[in-house]
Amino acid sequence: MNAFEPTQPPLALRRFQDLMGISRCTMYRYRRLGWLSVINIAGRPYVTPESAAEFNRRAAAGEFKKAPHGAAQQTLASGGTATNQGRVQA
Repeated sequence: MNAFEPTQPPLALRRFQDLMGISRCTMYRYRRLGWLSVINIAGRPYVTPESAAEFNRRAAAGEFKKAPHGAAQQTLASGGTATNQGRVQA
């Protein structure tokens, strides 16, 4: 039996960012907070399939959620909903 078992290749960080629909600033924050680990290949950051799966698992489990703050918190405290509050409807 061959010791090498092919898996999915690492995904360029920029491609992962595009697939997730998040900005560069958000991606930098995720990395800084340790929520997403990357590897360096030839000076470029890549996300391994294992790292992406771990991030998605933790996100689905609610590990990254925060309580609302600012205007959203005030709206929810008054019994309203946080969606479309204060926006002009066309």
